[in-house]
Amino acid sequence: MAIERRWLRVTEAGEYLGLHQKSVYRACSERRIPFCKIAGIGVRIDKHELDLLLESNGMSPRGFGKRLKEKHGDDRK
Repeated sequence: MAIERRWLRVTEAGEYLGLHQKSVYRACSERRIPFCKIAGIGVRIDKHELDLLLESNGMSPRGFGKRLKEKHGDDRK
């Protein structure tokens, strides 16, 4: 049985949401997604909190990512 990690790296959150990592950093700085800055490690996104946010908005991960892309554009080519 695979163990699911709670804290995602920015690149992993980007893959989950269908966003480029720069867009994930932007969403964090705008407080659109839950995150934590850990000294010496970097930014981590709480997947449980992110899933609760998506559920409360009735959106899928890709749907939320698409909404962020429409609002700000995306760097992914």
